[in-house]
Amino acid sequence: MQDALADSWGEISVPANVSIGTLSVSAIFKKGNTAVYIDYSRVMGFDRVIILYRSEEEVKNWLRY
Repeated sequence: MQDALADSWGEISVPANVSIGTLSVSAIFKKGNTAVYIDYSRVMGFDRVIILYRSEEEVKNWLRY
């Protein structure tokens, strides 16, 4: 999915977070004033995916919490 978005959306880099027993990889893509935030986490054997599609300002505000 990341490659497909990168073809037409600009990527804003988000650092990967890896610690003992946890993997978290995030990316934000921007096109105009719209942003897509994608987060994949694996914690204690459980997978979690978050996809947030909003204005760039709303995505940045959501990430502050």
